[in-house]
Amino acid sequence: MVVRRDEAFHLKVVKMRISLREFLFIVLATALMIASLSVGGVVASITAFIGIVALMATAIVAFVGYGQPRAFAIGFLLPIVVYAALILIAGPTEMDLYDGRLPTTQMLQPIHNLLVKRTYTYGGKVIPKEDVKNYSTTSGGGGMMGAPTLGFTEVPDRNTFMSLAHGFIGIVLGWIGGKFAVFIYHSKTRASQGDEQSIPSEPRPRRS
Repeated sequence: MVVRRDEAFHLKVVKMRISLREFLFIVLATALMIASLSVGGVVASITAFIGIVALMATAIVAFVGYGQPRAFAIGFLLPIVVYAALILIAGPTEMDLYDGRLPTTQMLQPIHNLLVKRTYTYGGKVIPKEDVKNYSTTSGGGGMMGAPTLGFTEVPDRNTFMSLAHGFIGIVLGWIGGKFAVFIYHSKTRASQGDEQSIPSEPRPRRS
């Protein structure tokens, strides 16, 4: 098939437009995830709700769609399902930064230290982070009765952070899987079209 110069330019513009749309979507999703991991609360709930709705919509496309959208949907869902299964098999330790065995869980430690706000208290009073080493580290169950204890709170809490972070990792893996599935789909389509073009047509009967 011969593509004219104006048609080729139009195809390039369309591809560029789709790439820009995907880039903006990635930037928006990353900003929303960082905000939810930093603030928690309502922002985290909204982010989780958006993620659930997106997964439901993708599942519908995977079952009733066709063509490239269906290929992307299937490639998107499969890595998420596999990653979720790995977390379930590994057990509750994957919801703790320091007890998890999966590489992704261990990779979240510096991100957690960077984004999560930790407030230290001693005897119920907030103390500066720089002064923590000057206070006793006696836990609530030890030491003399009535003695002040050192504690801390995290915003968001660790379970919320780990749930959102693992979900974000699953979405990233799903997006990569979807792109790979689309690549396989186009490669298969081009191969099938090449096979059809290579089949010789039957000769027409000559008129007597």
